[in-house]
Amino acid sequence: MSLAHDALPEASVLEQAFKCEIEDASGAKVQFGSLFAEQKTVVVFVRACHAHQSQYVSQLATVPKAALEAASTKLVVIGCGDYRVIEHYKDLTEFHGSIYADSSLQLYQLFGMISNLAVTPSDQEKPSYITRSRLAGAWAGWKNGPMKGQSPQ
Repeated sequence: MSLAHDALPEASVLEQAFKCEIEDASGAKVQFGSLFAEQKTVVVFVRACHAHQSQYVSQLATVPKAALEAASTKLVVIGCGDYRVIEHYKDLTEFHGSIYADSSLQLYQLFGMISNLAVTPSDQEKPSYITRSRLAGAWAGWKNGPMKGQSPQ
């Protein structure tokens, strides 16, 4: 299933998603719906919690805490993959909010998110959060991942 990028999920899809379990940085299971049951929450999905994909979350880390508090809102990031890389990813990005892992990919599949290695086409402007080249991103991923023993396998 794939949703149009601007389409809202149907109520039945949201109901299923609320029950999906994700993992926090310690591996504890948390129901997705509990993340925003008591407070307004902005949930940001990223492909994975890896160094070469950290630029967007690094930008989220610059959102002033006072602005979030004034809006009674919290930021949460959910990535694919293993929960064991979350602490390293938080250190790398300096993100102080909660990060969770959807290792089963249930949420990604329910919401019809795209999972591929496609890059921005050459005739399109790259997103503002991408501040380094693919080569630099790959190097950062290698340097801050396997070279530091952060690979979950």
